Amino acid sequence: MIKKCLIANRGEIALRILLTCKKMNIQTVVAYSLCDKESLAVQLADESVCIGPAAATLSYMNIDHLCEAAYLTHCDAIHPGYGFLSESAEFAKKVESCGLIFIGPSSSVLHRINQKHLLKEIVQSLSIPIIAGDFNVINSVDEALESASTLGYPLMLKPTIGGGGRGIQIINDTTQLTMELKRLKSQGFNSLYLEQYVPENRHIEVQILADKHKNIIHLSSRNCSLQNNYQKFLEEAPFSSIDPMIHRKVLDYALAIAQHINFDNVGTVEFLVDRNDRVYFMEINPRIQVEHPTTEMITKVDIVEQQILSASNVPLSFKQEDVQVHGYAIECRINAQDDRNTFLPSSGIITKVNFPKIENVRIDTALFEGYSVPMHYDSLIAKVIAWGQTREKALLNIREAVNQTFIEGISTNLGFLRFFLNYEGFEKGNYTNGLFGSANVHWQSKLSEKSQNLTYESSSLCPQCQQSLSAKQLNDHQNVCEYCGFHFRRSASKRIVDLIDSQTFVEIDSHAKSVVFNAFLGYEEKLNIAMTSTGLNEAVICGFGKLLGHTVCIGVLDASFMMGSMGHVVGDKITRLIETATAMCCPLIIVSASGGARMQEGIISLMQMAKTAAALHRFDKAGGLYISLFTDPTTGGVTASFAMLADILISEPKALIGFAGKRVIEKTIKETLPAEFQTAEYLLDHGFLDMIIDRRNLKQTINDILSIHRRQPYE
Repeated sequence: MIKKCLIANRGEIALRILLTCKKMNIQTVVAYSLCDKESLAVQLADESVCIGPAAATLSYMNIDHLCEAAYLTHCDAIHPGYGFLSESAEFAKKVESCGLIFIGPSSSVLHRINQKHLLKEIVQSLSIPIIAGDFNVINSVDEALESASTLGYPLMLKPTIGGGGRGIQIINDTTQLTMELKRLKSQGFNSLYLEQYVPENRHIEVQILADKHKNIIHLSSRNCSLQNNYQKFLEEAPFSSIDPMIHRKVLDYALAIAQHINFDNVGTVEFLVDRNDRVYFMEINPRIQVEHPTTEMITKVDIVEQQILSASNVPLSFKQEDVQVHGYAIECRINAQDDRNTFLPSSGIITKVNFPKIENVRIDTALFEGYSVPMHYDSLIAKVIAWGQTREKALLNIREAVNQTFIEGISTNLGFLRFFLNYEGFEKGNYTNGLFGSANVHWQSKLSEKSQNLTYESSSLCPQCQQSLSAKQLNDHQNVCEYCGFHFRRSASKRIVDLIDSQTFVEIDSHAKSVVFNAFLGYEEKLNIAMTSTGLNEAVICGFGKLLGHTVCIGVLDASFMMGSMGHVVGDKITRLIETATAMCCPLIIVSASGGARMQEGIISLMQMAKTAAALHRFDKAGGLYISLFTDPTTGGVTASFAMLADILISEPKALIGFAGKRVIEKTIKETLPAEFQTAEYLLDHGFLDMIIDRRNLKQTINDILSIHRRQPYE
């Protein structure tokens, strides 16, 4: 039995391992980096040892330092926690070669699992469905393009080694594939492969316990479908919104895979379930999971204890039939992120912290007042887990617990979690991975309207009629003056809320951000400022949803992000939106608000006109209905390309619509233009628009148009 353990991790998981070690009378040594020397785990451990500076590569991922630390402190085992080196076959082998116990699967098992593309071939040999893909490592761009052509878009570009969603990208076309391959390789992702993308999926994982005597059981399942950029933020156990027969099949698949590869410790077998309830194997995580407390609460099994016992060559003390699942558990991850600013990481000193003490609620954290949250590591700082006899009771408990949790001194995602726990799509329970995108749009709209602290007494002056308008008046009238009808500018997220039925919007390509590929001075800084000030990754939001029951694809440009200018990512997102509408056989709506081409990208920006126009030509040939809405302002290449190429052209009143500026045109043609030139009303009179519609009537008008034009293949 292990006598003394080096904990090669930090934060809440280091403390979690430490507490179980103490329960098992195992002495503990916490390995820490310089910036973690005041951590709670260091304070509570029997001993501690510094393993290097703050950078993870020089400390928590330094294999030699960790093994030396274990030797110097006379440990007989190392627990890697999660992240860092927890899945490293090289680390496990080094630990074993030093005569130490690696608390996790053996190095031979890890080596088998680490090559995800090869593991899928093994699983396929067991007649267990896998997601279609080319599991050979990509050696060149040409090879990737050929493979993608065979598989068909959309695709997932994934690293063969690693976890946590890092490096994963959704690929919709050849241009993006080429760009992402170069970008990921520049970031150190040298081993990549392609597989088909499964839209609207659910992520189900099965907790496995195994020993070194070929005993393997499961502890039921977890629902991990809720992710932001492939990072989970809320999990449930067990997976309840699935047919019991399919659930049974998933559990059997997990056991069969684990048995075939001789799995010998704690791990998780993960699957995707598509919209037709087809199950596909995804990967194995051969370590303790962040969300393991949900399983512990429904089974009363200490999973860290089972890790240690298995590593100590102790056989499992119970069988599958002994495992009893009771009730439901929900976990919320509290991250040091600014949920008002695209969930950017936050760091600083905790000035106040309060966690509730509620029956059936568990808190896993290493926070304390005065603790300095570093910027060098993952943003997870705490987990709130609630149990209930039913899912409804667990939901009530987690809401109460999160509402009573307060952390001051840094930004956290607590505000978003409180919002999400009351979001209708989550409350119903039968959600897919698209729910975050839908909820985030409503969250951003809620923030931009400042509805949490809406001061209805505050007022704005209408620039047209000079009437004073309260915040409530503007909110009630969709930012339109109720006296003269002046249309204030409106954010993209608010426009989606205006037009798309509640709880139906699914955002696509939300992760896409511009890559600075030239030396234009200050461009990267301008992008960062735009992302910080708007909460957007780029100047357009794209997705699909229902408009009074009609399924539509919709893209909305936002003039507050670098004047809605069309750079390569804006062009890519709009092009992929058009292609999505083509594939889905549904109408397309694009709401324009732009200053034209993004001059910082030079000729690349101008190329977006041809790209979007070509996609619209293909959409038109397929019989698609395209509605373009002009808002103030719509100018430059946006006007000249996709905005003017619609079947039906609608504008809001008095919107500025044009290509070049009026002054430039007058100097070029040496004539004075009419005062109303480039207004929506002028263009309507001269046959360039079909109609001008007040924003408050827009949704019903588009509904009428869709009803009139409803025809195959749109029915």
